[in-house]
Order: sequence, then structure tokens, then C-alpha cells
Amino acid sequence: MFIDLNIHSFECSEFNFELELVEIRHVYTCEELSEFAKINAMSWDPIDVNVLDFYEQNQELFLEENCPLRFYLGFADGIPIVTCEASYDKDTVGFYNICTRQEFRKRGYASHILKCAL
Repeated sequence: MFIDLNIHSFECSEFNFELELVEIRHVYTCEELSEFAKINAMSWDPIDVNVLDFYEQNQELFLEENCPLRFYLGFADGIPIVTCEASYDKDTVGFYNICTRQEFRKRGYASHILKCAL
């Protein structure tokens, strides 16, 4: 799917879910990046430890101010529940690793974090 962000607006009216209070945060710390990695690793059964290792080994690079990637965490009642990784450049944005903890799925959290990342 391709959306030219210069000429189209993103409407979420089709995602009309009742969301609990969700706070979306840009990941700035090693702790937050670790939580991001845990949610992504939980997408596999059993948990994929390679995902955890990947983010740990690259945390310094990912947390640099000039890194083209941005990592987002969504929280409900203080619990990290949803992730989104975004790659921005002058004309495009790419979204990756949009993951929701299993017990919070089908409630619109992934749609919400995408809208915030835009």
C-alpha cells in the first residue's frame, strides 16, 4: 500500500473502536527500547530471543538522535501493549513491527499507534 502524504489525508473513521486510555510515546531510552523488543518478540511462540538480542545489540544506533528510524510504544494503564517502528524520509514513511500483545488485540490499538506515528 502506498499513501502519498502530500496529497492524501489518513482517515481512521473505519476504526471506530472504544479504546481504553492509551498513551503513545516515542522511544528514547534503553528501557523503552527493551519493552518495544519484548512486545515484538512475543509475536512468536515461543518468544523469539533473536528479536531481543537484535534490539539489545543495536540499541545505541537506534537511540541516536539522527537515526532515520523512530520507535513508538503504546501504553494502557501503564502497561506497554503496542509497538510501531517508522522510517521517515523527505517523501515517504514506512511502518514496520506493528505488534500488539495478544491479550490486547482486536481493540484498535495498532490502528491508533499508526495514526499517531503519521
